[in-house]
Amino acid sequence: MVLTGVDTLSGASSDTRLIREYLRVLLLNFYKFFSKDCVLNSDGRRLFNDIAREVAKHKPGLMKLVKNVRKNPTLENILKLAKEFLSDDEISELISLGVYGAVNTY
Repeated sequence: MVLTGVDTLSGASSDTRLIREYLRVLLLNFYKFFSKDCVLNSDGRRLFNDIAREVAKHKPGLMKLVKNVRKNPTLENILKLAKEFLSDDEISELISLGVYGAVNTY
């Protein structure tokens, strides 16, 4: 185990690891945290508040983006924030799994 403060899988610091995990949970559970019109519901807003708290601690320069998401908590705005922490490929995969679920092939 190497204690360098860097997540070896993504190359990001361990400070933002919790933010990335929260974003993954939010995107993977699309139907649980978003309404039909792709806006965060009350459970989604609670989880987003946890994300916002961690962003304020570790990436205060992104608080303007967080405020914009709070004003208009659409999937599109959540994805703008997610792009700061996750790769485009990972975001696409998470959205696909969250919306369509796992696909079993035979």
